[in-house]
Amino acid sequence: MDHYPLPHGVKPIPDDVLLQPKWILDFADQERDAEAAAPVTNGGSYPASALEMTNGQVEAPPDKDLPPEDLLPIPGSLTATILDNKRLTPLTHWQDVRHLTLSTPTITPYAPGDVLTIYPKNFPSDVSEFLSTQNWTSTADFGVWHC
Repeated sequence: MDHYPLPHGVKPIPDDVLLQPKWILDFADQERDAEAAAPVTNGGSYPASALEMTNGQVEAPPDKDLPPEDLLPIPGSLTATILDNKRLTPLTHWQDVRHLTLSTPTITPYAPGDVLTIYPKNFPSDVSEFLSTQNWTSTADFGVWHC
């Protein structure tokens, strides 16, 4: 507070005061949007059957413990390949700061202040463990609405 004092007459919010949430989520109304509320029975990215036909050939399903290889359809995005990933902070430091060297299919100009957004993929086993730990397994595959 010494470096950045509040304006005159404004008091800090006490630690025991809970602020109203910016977002409220609720289960999707099945009548309003049946598709969003329907459970996803096979993870959404894997074939529903044990074997899948591709060009007349029977193929084994992908390894269910690996994230799907398909990319998220994000408008205006581009795919980059990581050429180098160096940790800049010591292992004893609480923060893991990295320097990534990326390659893109075309020359991509950027300027100081530009932002890179990375959309990670999770291992299905990690997601299952997280859902189980949070006791969300029974509701995890149902849609939610922002109220």
